[in-house]
Amino acid sequence: MGQTTCSICGILRNFDELGPSMMDSNKPEKPKGPPVYVKYIGLSFQLFGVIAAGTAFGWWVQSKTDMKFPVWLLLFCFLSIILAFYQLWKSMQQDNK
Repeated sequence: MGQTTCSICGILRNFDELGPSMMDSNKPEKPKGPPVYVKYIGLSFQLFGVIAAGTAFGWWVQSKTDMKFPVWLLLFCFLSIILAFYQLWKSMQQDNK
C-alpha cells in the first residue's frame, strides 16, 4: 500500500525547508546599547538639575539685593526653565535623525 501524505504534512515539510534564515528575515534587529528609556531617565534628571540650579542661583542673587519683589528669583527660574526645555527639544531633534 502506498504511503499517503496529507496536505498539512507537505506544508510543514516545505516550511522546515525554508530554514531559520528565511523566518528571521522579517524580525527587526534589536538596537545595540542601552535601552531608550535610560536616555530619558537621564534627561529628566538633567532637566531637574538645570531648573534647580537656575532657581538656586536666582535665590542667591535675590538674597544679596534689598529688593522686596523677587525679580532675580523669578528671572533665573524662568530662564532655567527655558534653557531646560531647549535642551529637551535639541535632544528630541537628535532622536529624529
